Amino acid sequence: DLNIGFYSLNVIILNKKQKTTCGHTTYHHTCIAIIMRSVASTLLSNNSFFIEFQGYLSNHAKHAIVALERLNAKESRVQYYWDEYTTLTPYGLTLKPSKPWKDIELEPSVHNKEWFRSLRGKKEQWQEMCMYLEEERINRFGGSADKLVQEYAPDLLGGIAGALTHGIIHLGWGIDASNDWMTVEGLAYLNFCYLGVDESKLTVSGDDATTGPMKALENVAREFHIQ
Repeated sequence: DLNIGFYSLNVIILNKKQKTTCGHTTYHHTCIAIIMRSVASTLLSNNSFFIEFQGYLSNHAKHAIVALERLNAKESRVQYYWDEYTTLTPYGLTLKPSKPWKDIELEPSVHNKEWFRSLRGKKEQWQEMCMYLEEERINRFGGSADKLVQEYAPDLLGGIAGALTHGIIHLGWGIDASNDWMTVEGLAYLNFCYLGVDESKLTVSGDDATTGPMKALENVAREFHIQ
């Protein structure tokens, strides 16, 4: 999970994606984007559940959907997993439903980038942040989730330790699946659970996006290694 999170984020931020002659998206000859089938695409765009439940547990429902797609599981199996997990998680606990989205209203004079930053690490207003970022994606960036990530993700990397790195995991899976809504969720989650680290130790190199997930993770580990 963490591997794909860092790798996908490197790819988007460094803008290293290319188009092949057959029209598929590749990333320095390592194809990570996948074409989601209708069931999986619908489930990844589902907004019925909150990003955390029981106070601190991360909602993993969508991560497994992407994994099952990569395994080419039958669509009935994908749906079955979703139905089971969203009814009762393996922890024996239930997910937290989202509050009604129609009840959330944003005011441009209040809900802006400064407001978004003011919520960093407070674990408040995740749904409002999702709506704000979705409006940014559509209205400011012409529907491009890539541009949204390039704008917001770099400033959030210093807080990836929050929620045991599940913010960047969720974002990475969203990018990997090319799902706009899951990508928005991931960015909002990074801000929601932000837990700061020493940003002076954070470096971004173009080489990180060329060598695959394991190498990207090794590079991150090396940067944070205490001599």
